[in-house]
Amino acid sequence: MAGSDSDISTRTITSDKRTIGVGESVYLSTDQNGFGKWDHAWESSAPSIASVSEGDSNGVTVTGKKAGTVTITHSWRSFSGTNSEEIEITVT
Repeated sequence: MAGSDSDISTRTITSDKRTIGVGESVYLSTDQNGFGKWDHAWESSAPSIASVSEGDSNGVTVTGKKAGTVTITHSWRSFSGTNSEEIEITVT
């Protein structure tokens, strides 16, 4: 397998928008650095405000349910252990 442990211990969540309306969705993606699936999990800090679909190593769909701000956490396992990154989404 090409690459080192440090190649997969950091990623970047990208999104075309960070504010969505109630009933709207946005797809959050993450760079792969050339690696396939690891043990990925996506979680909303407040599922009553914004829910996440069943995500994978590529990304997740977030859907606004009511007004507020949530933190979406993407975590995954790599050679260095469990890693995570976060992004805030506002629902209006």
